[in-house]
Amino acid sequence: MSTGWTDLIFEVAAKDAKAAEEIAAQCSSAGIYIENCSDFEEILPFIGRADYIDNKLIDKCGTNTVIHIYVAPEENPDYTFLHISELLRLANIKFAAKRKNIAETDWENDWKRFHKPEKIGSRLVVCPSWEIYDLSGDDVVLIMDPGSSFGSGKDETTKVCLRLIEKHLSCGDTVLDIGCGSGILSVAALLLGAKFAVGVDIDRNAVDTAYENALINGVGNRFKGLHGNMLEDYQV
Repeated sequence: MSTGWTDLIFEVAAKDAKAAEEIAAQCSSAGIYIENCSDFEEILPFIGRADYIDNKLIDKCGTNTVIHIYVAPEENPDYTFLHISELLRLANIKFAAKRKNIAETDWENDWKRFHKPEKIGSRLVVCPSWEIYDLSGDDVVLIMDPGSSFGSGKDETTKVCLRLIEKHLSCGDTVLDIGCGSGILSVAALLLGAKFAVGVDIDRNAVDTAYENALINGVGNRFKGLHGNMLEDYQV
């Protein structure tokens, strides 16, 4: 017996989509998901350039609507599948149907598999706290988990800044990090030899996060976080 959810998939002509959706909605307590791009060709002229649209999406679009009904195991997927099929037949709606099991997943932790240690520059390695990285040579590991504050090491802007810090920072420098976000640039500079770093951000949560990241990486005693507007709140 499956312990996961079941995706019941019904494909109908676009002209029957509304009636089929109403039938599906009546038979599911968890809601439904609709794939309907039958009007794609009509909308395209209003979009303008379409060279940024994935070819897979264009190929997928046609005259039919696909309805997904997600059913929990305790709600008897077999009965729901047969019941919807029968209602569609009674409504004289032609359809193609199939079902797909959805494995149970640890949703809370599954996203972590997309975040792995990444070497940026020649020495610096950005590593999530749940991963283990084997040091080699003069590698420097910066522990950084993705969070609500900007700067996880995945975006190109942060990567460019980290490479520049690694290249141009001199041991003993003092760093001013304006718009510090997660504090990744300050922490990286401190790990690479800076004497002290000050991070400033207009978001108080970002400042708190930056300080936490400095502590996690063992450089909290050399980091100071300031909350405010650099142009208005502080005199240089």
